[in-house]
Amino acid sequence: MSKRYRHPAQLQQSDIIRAVAALLKAKFGCKVYADEVLEGFKKPCFFIKFITTTRRQTKYTFKRTISAILTYFPKDEQRNEIHYLDIFEQIHGLFVEGFRAADRYLHVGRISDSRVGDDADILQVTLSISYLDYIQRPHSEHYMEDVKLKFENVHGPRDVEVIAREEDEE
Repeated sequence: MSKRYRHPAQLQQSDIIRAVAALLKAKFGCKVYADEVLEGFKKPCFFIKFITTTRRQTKYTFKRTISAILTYFPKDEQRNEIHYLDIFEQIHGLFVEGFRAADRYLHVGRISDSRVGDDADILQVTLSISYLDYIQRPHSEHYMEDVKLKFENVHGPRDVEVIAREEDEE
């Protein structure tokens, strides 16, 4: 009997946002929010927001594309172009080779920056992250256990019995 391949667990977006936040916090030593605080936050800090699209690829796989928007609020005395360029380069270096989230390694396809806010004094960096994942199938599906095939070739008919059995579910 052969073992049936089991797909790894689906990668959760919460795993990805935790990984991104942990990398930013380790690199910059500042607070990282997930858009839950709107005022009264301490600068410098980052806010993370995900915009996600999912597209089915096959019967059991899908492609997920995440635009991870990292919004950086500097201290008031650091609001200048040189500081923004330095922060962008550090973020670029942190994610350009990809990163680990849960038990997966994710590649970052594109990293771009812009300035937002009334005075264009807030740095926004967007990471484009794409990956394939599996559609979780219910465990109640039934699979074929025995297959009997009949082949005909130039030497005449021949019966061939192929038996494939699925291991018991754990």
